Formats: sequence, structure tokens, C-alpha cells
Amino acid sequence: MHFLHADDNAVIRPLIARILTGAGHRVNSVESGEELLRQLALARYDAVITDNSMDPRGKTGVEVLQAIRADPRLRDLPVLVLSGDADEIKDSVEALGSAVASKASAREELFAWIEKIKPPA
Repeated sequence: MHFLHADDNAVIRPLIARILTGAGHRVNSVESGEELLRQLALARYDAVITDNSMDPRGKTGVEVLQAIRADPRLRDLPVLVLSGDADEIKDSVEALGSAVASKASAREELFAWIEKIKPPA
């Protein structure tokens, strides 16, 4: 699968990329929600993974998710929102038809989510 990942943290970005590429996936990483939305306009991805709490001057992961769901071309794109405070945003994210994972258990939750969204072989 081909993922687009957004996180403003320079440590987390390559960590998520290594997890995904190590499992045989392709990943493009960006630093902000705005850049993620620009990339979605330029290329096709199978799924999106976004941090919720990025640069306070930019979009949160929930705001990125809202923009994706508002776009008829993207509304069915699977999105996983990673957050240090996953319980606080869980209802908002799930109401938009997406999943949320805690950064503390991101690896396990990430692979469980991928199993749910990957196309049949």
C-alpha cells in the first residue's frame, strides 16, 4: 500500500516511515496538515496517517480529516489519526468514519488498522 504521513516531529516522521517500509509499504512523509492536503491534490494514496497535534499555527489531524471528508474525491480515503491524547479525540475522529491510535502503542495499532483497510489479495 502507498501511505501519506504527516507529522511535524522530526523524530516521529522517519520512525513511522521505517515501520511502514519495513512491512513492505511505500510512504511519503510531510511536515504539516497543509502539506498533506496539497500532496493529496497531486497524487493518489491508498491511505493517510496524520498526527493530531502539529504546529499550532497549522491544521490539526482532526481538521485535516474534516477537509478530506469534505472532498468528494477523497471522502472514502482511509485515515488514521495518531495522538498522544487519543481518548480526547476518539469520538470526533470516529464520527468522521476514521480511526485514532495512541502514539504510545502506534506500531501495534497501525498494523491492526492496516489489516482492516487493505484490499483483499
